[in-house]
Amino acid sequence: MSNIPVISVSLASLLTETFLYGCFFLLTTISMILVFVPLETKATALSCERRSFRTIIKRPMFISAFLILLSVTAHWICSYYRSWQAFITFEGGTQSAYFYADMSQTSQVAKTGTLVFALLVSDAMLIYRLWVVWDRNWKVIIFPILTLISLTICGFGITYQFTRYVPGMDVFDSAADRWITSDCVFTLSTNLYCTCFISWRIWKTNDALKALGASNLNNILVTFIESAMIYTIWTFGFFVSYEAHSNIQFIFVDSWAAIAGISFMLINVRLSLGWIRQSKTGCGNTIAIVTPISVNPTGLPGHPNGIQIPFSVHVFEKSPV
Repeated sequence: MSNIPVISVSLASLLTETFLYGCFFLLTTISMILVFVPLETKATALSCERRSFRTIIKRPMFISAFLILLSVTAHWICSYYRSWQAFITFEGGTQSAYFYADMSQTSQVAKTGTLVFALLVSDAMLIYRLWVVWDRNWKVIIFPILTLISLTICGFGITYQFTRYVPGMDVFDSAADRWITSDCVFTLSTNLYCTCFISWRIWKTNDALKALGASNLNNILVTFIESAMIYTIWTFGFFVSYEAHSNIQFIFVDSWAAIAGISFMLINVRLSLGWIRQSKTGCGNTIAIVTPISVNPTGLPGHPNGIQIPFSVHVFEKSPV
């Protein structure tokens, strides 16, 4: 498949990315609605609404969602702009294949940078979720932090090597090859590690809740596994196609940022929908931000032996759960 014309693959990748970006943007919009609409529709005091708004925008998940939205959107804009350059502005559109093959073009370097940034934010927030689930235990996130640092170094390495790219060079045999391969390995390691440990923690907590007759967390477990599978399969597809020296890899890499955003937003939206159905009315209800809560098996306020539930969706609460 390596002999597939680069122009055909580039057009297919633009179409694929545009479709996936639309899915990502829809999920982001729903997530934002779930955050802000309850504050506007419920009859609460103005001071309570302002305090809630300030709390929301300071949450790590809200900040990361905004950064991912910016990076994925910027990546899609770069892809569209590159197609405009290839078929209209560069040499009057007569050298499209040469343009797409030139990795040193400023638009390509910028697109690579936005992709790296989107992957870094997505992986960082997955590590944050792992840290929260494990009751802010720093030991459990040592390994993914190391892989995240390695991913950062590799991301800068790829971007830099593309600035040094010489037209006519084969991207599969260029100096960027080792950085690209390492990039895949590190982000896969981060996602697999975090997903496995989060899933195990949820599963163990679910067993404890069942023993107490409380609601189970199977839906949360399925949500994390499904989101991880989407990202892992896509990343693995890119890795295989790149190692096979196939131009199909352009389809995977160009949509990689959108897939990372979709995987991130699916968790936010599905958890938000799950808990909003159970939320109470009034100031400080549960909405759209993922943080831990505890269940008290004795039913007594302030009892120290609560069971940690991995995720709840809330801005802030009037009183302890």
